Amino acid sequence: MISFDIHKNKASVYTAINSLDDYIKRNKKLKIRLFSVIVGHGSTGGSHKIKTAALIFLEEAKVKNKIRGYILGSDIDIFNNKYINFNSKLKKDITREMHQKHNPGEIYIWV
Repeated sequence: MISFDIHKNKASVYTAINSLDDYIKRNKKLKIRLFSVIVGHGSTGGSHKIKTAALIFLEEAKVKNKIRGYILGSDIDIFNNKYINFNSKLKKDITREMHQKHNPGEIYIWV
């Protein structure tokens, strides 16, 4: 699976979200169905601005049918309500590796 780090080099929120939008468009054009985006998770104690902005952006993209769905790495757990209620058509693409990573700073996106 391909992955893209939008929080590298301490990018601004604006730059990171524009990069995410471009990455989604590029993957749709290349017909890549599933990929991950590294957003960070606020390991310094507070919330992570890029992660928060990315989740807002992805929710809007989902409503506008720009993406089919997304899920946080940390939500991939059989006991997590978000995972339990996640789109079953998309859930079938979730691999064992994704379950094992359980990364709160990674978001899986379906286009």
